[in-house]
Formats: sequence, C-alpha cells, structure tokens
Amino acid sequence: MSDRIQHIDRERMEQYAMEILPEQQVAELEQHLLICGPCQGLLAKTDAYVASMRAAARRMREEGTDQACEAGASSA
Repeated sequence: MSDRIQHIDRERMEQYAMEILPEQQVAELEQHLLICGPCQGLLAKTDAYVASMRAAARRMREEGTDQACEAGASSA
C-alpha cells in the first residue's frame, strides 16, 4: 500500500472555491486541506483568482449599466 498523498486537482479546487463542488465531496476535500500545505497554497491562489474574476465581472456589469444609462440619456 502506498503512503503517497493524493493532492487535490485544480478542477476540484476551483469547484470548491466557487462553491459548486458536489456536497458529498466537500468533507473529504476539507479534511485533506487540514493536513496538506501544498493544497492549502493552491486553495489560497485559487481563492484569489476566483475573487479577482468575480470583481472583474462585477465591474463589467457596472460599466455596462453605466454605458446603457449614458446611451439612454444621450438619445433623450
């Protein structure tokens, strides 16, 4: 039997960070995160990436709303 640690792959980590990982996999992943430094580091990077993408999407939505308001005001 191998004692080699099975690290969390990027896809599962992204799903976890975006809170879309199937519920039955969350406990196992969190248990692994408690003891695995490399996966904790990957989670920190993934969380930062997800947060920046969400912030960019929010800014784009806000800019789109602002541009639509400006277009409506100039045609009035």
